[in-house]
Amino acid sequence: MREEKSLDIIISENLQFYRNQAHLTQAELAEKLNISISHIANIERKESSASLALIKKILDFFQITPNDLMLAKAKIENPSKDQQIKAIISEKLDGLKVDLYSELHNHLSEESTVIYSTPIRPRQKKQSIASSKKINKSY
Repeated sequence: MREEKSLDIIISENLQFYRNQAHLTQAELAEKLNISISHIANIERKESSASLALIKKILDFFQITPNDLMLAKAKIENPSKDQQIKAIISEKLDGLKVDLYSELHNHLSEESTVIYSTPIRPRQKKQSIASSKKINKSY
């Protein structure tokens, strides 16, 4: 009879796999997920469980499905050089997206300066200006 792994153990192993695949330290991942380093370490050492909110952050960050994170892998292979390069590029692009979003959000959330101006009226033709002056003189 095959021994079943608990969900915490599976999540722990898969989290460590995806973190290593992305070439991240526990500290870097903790920073990106906005949690403490010790919490990541405890999950990977199987001393703590990941909350549903944290699982959602992990899924979004690594762009994986719940099955990817919560199902045991028969054999986890080391990623190829191409996979490693793709993972690094993907991580860098995600970082740039976050930086750009933050920069735009900060820029747009600053108080906007409102400039009031008078509307521009079309100029009258010279002929109509001259004729209006003649009309005013005749009174």
